[in-house]
Amino acid sequence: MTDWRYAAALSQIGTPKRELAEAREHIHDLEADILSITSPDEDDYRAVGLSSDCSTVVLAASRKALLAYWHPDRWPSAQKSYATERFQAVQATFDRIERHRTYERRK
Repeated sequence: MTDWRYAAALSQIGTPKRELAEAREHIHDLEADILSITSPDEDDYRAVGLSSDCSTVVLAASRKALLAYWHPDRWPSAQKSYATERFQAVQATFDRIERHRTYERRK
């Protein structure tokens, strides 16, 4: 095989290192896009009664207390559906906050 044919064949195959680097960059971009959609704002922190600069310990304690309070099993059957909605909303808010904090730590 002549040199130009060999070079053309190699250029079509690509190198694993380059493909891996491109894949990592693409994944990082996707994570940033997803995070920008779901990143918490001050309203999320206010909804759970915290400030945005609270510690991880305070965040965990607040999560535990609010989820225990709104757990549907603690409410009478007439109010269970409302408690379930609140429980899921609180859980989603804390998940959004923690996902954002985890991403910020990994940067």
